[in-house]
Amino acid sequence: MGGNRNCRVWLGDRRSRYRADSCTFGLLVTTSPFGTVPNVVAPLRHLPTWMSPWKKNENARHEREYNFFMDCFETVKEAHSKGESKPSYTKMFLEEQEKSGVREEEGH
Repeated sequence: MGGNRNCRVWLGDRRSRYRADSCTFGLLVTTSPFGTVPNVVAPLRHLPTWMSPWKKNENARHEREYNFFMDCFETVKEAHSKGESKPSYTKMFLEEQEKSGVREEEGH
């Protein structure tokens, strides 16, 4: 998939590309029209989370993806503080954050 390119642009290197591919695939399955049963049988979307294995799986996928993103963000942030970060979107965000005072949450 596009993990190689995405990691290059987003982080400045490709080391996390396989994990990024895994996250991308999980998102594609969730959003695909036939990815999960509630995408086909619409009333199942209204089940509470405790009754819906699909919502539980999506919440777990979202948590894994968020943790992955935060790990990558912190890695670039640490390299940036040492002056060792490679050109990337995250580096640009960190540089602009220093200038404009944008909150870190806005870059997530």
